[in-house]
Amino acid sequence: MITLDASFLVKLILEENGSDKVRELVRSWAGSGEPLATIDLALPEALNAIWKHCRKIGDLDVGKACEAMEDLLKIWSSLKIYSSEEFAKEAFKLAIEEDITVYDSL
Repeated sequence: MITLDASFLVKLILEENGSDKVRELVRSWAGSGEPLATIDLALPEALNAIWKHCRKIGDLDVGKACEAMEDLLKIWSSLKIYSSEEFAKEAFKLAIEEDITVYDSL
């Protein structure tokens, strides 16, 4: 199983640095039948990134942002979604040990 984070998901649907490589990886994994998964927190994080491109960076108009949101939801429906609650204790410990945010440790 391959776990995708929010930034990976955003690169799938928007044109960002590394998007080509991300899409190439997903095609490869899909061809191999490798299951793809993520954590529930990735959806609001990815949606927020789309919002940021639209409202703060300004490289997406509202229509394109809405299209990106729809694309994200299509991809989301094909993933195995894990609850952040399942990993809360491990994530918190990892965040403390590695001095990273809990979001990133999840």
